[in-house]
Amino acid sequence: MDRIKSYGDWLVEAVGNSLAAEVIDRLEPTVDQMVEQAKKSYEEETGRAMSKWLEQITRMQITYDLLRSVEVYTQPTDKLISLRASGSPKGSIVIDAVIQRDGKDYDLSTDVIYAGGYNIQRLHYRYLTKTGLPKTGSSAEADKIKAEIKRLTKGEKLNGEIAGQRERMAASQAKLDQALALSQDEIEAAVMNDPNFGQYLNTTWTDIVARGADGNYPGGEAEFDQWLQDAKRDAIARWKKTNITFKQNDIKAAEREIARLEKKLDSIAR
Repeated sequence: MDRIKSYGDWLVEAVGNSLAAEVIDRLEPTVDQMVEQAKKSYEEETGRAMSKWLEQITRMQITYDLLRSVEVYTQPTDKLISLRASGSPKGSIVIDAVIQRDGKDYDLSTDVIYAGGYNIQRLHYRYLTKTGLPKTGSSAEADKIKAEIKRLTKGEKLNGEIAGQRERMAASQAKLDQALALSQDEIEAAVMNDPNFGQYLNTTWTDIVARGADGNYPGGEAEFDQWLQDAKRDAIARWKKTNITFKQNDIKAAEREIARLEKKLDSIAR
């Protein structure tokens, strides 16, 4: 996975051999199923594939919520006797576990109800847990996952900004290529047809006389013709600056911004 430490490698470092790690390990097929469901929803709603970063965030979010549904009732010294996840007729997931504490076994059952959405903001699962265990409020391992979600979310935001800059580059490059493909005559025609220039470049001496504006040209038609040639030359130069120079500068600016954002992304990706 580009720029991201694999989920499995990260998990080993984060939770080690704790009860939380055992719970997560046994629920891995369930997490896989939930991630695939989220990816499908994302693709249906956006028309594009989920990025690797967003997939990792989604996996982390699901893992966090699943772990919280168990960890909030357990202690590090508890022993996981059994854990099983299965589907229900209503389309939800049921997690049944037996937790041993001080030599006594406790049942723990969680209904995971899928409620739509595909990312942290929209992914919505309801976790309804029933158990004889008192709430411990413990969330040490889950909090590690929450911190990882926050880190990855920053990375996903940077990826979005990089994608935006690449789109900016592509748009400018397309316009630049179009401008560079024009001959001098075609550029002149484009300028003459541009409403910003054409309104005065297409003016004739006859138009000037009809408006009574010929007094502005003491040299008569010859002076007007010279002004028109100068105005046309300046308009072409402005057109080239806007459609060629500015686009070239915009591409370079986008490249610099991408380099800056990728440097930040590398620092987050570890």
